[in-house]
Amino acid sequence: MQERRKSPRVQCRLHCKLRSGRQRIAARVLDVSEGGLCVLSPTVLRRGEDVQVVIDVPRVGPVAVDATIWHIRTGK
Repeated sequence: MQERRKSPRVQCRLHCKLRSGRQRIAARVLDVSEGGLCVLSPTVLRRGEDVQVVIDVPRVGPVAVDATIWHIRTGK
């Protein structure tokens, strides 16, 4: 399958927290690009759900990004 992204991905393994309403989920950012990021989460979120991703950036501290869930892939 051919890659359709407009921006290259940068792989990483950064800790983060997902905030959706009252829900707080510890997760991990696996890659990031100009157009989005891939997050590994123990909780399945809904497509179209708005979340805040608070990324623990080394030597910088927490960085908050507002995002909308676009693609979901489960291990099932």
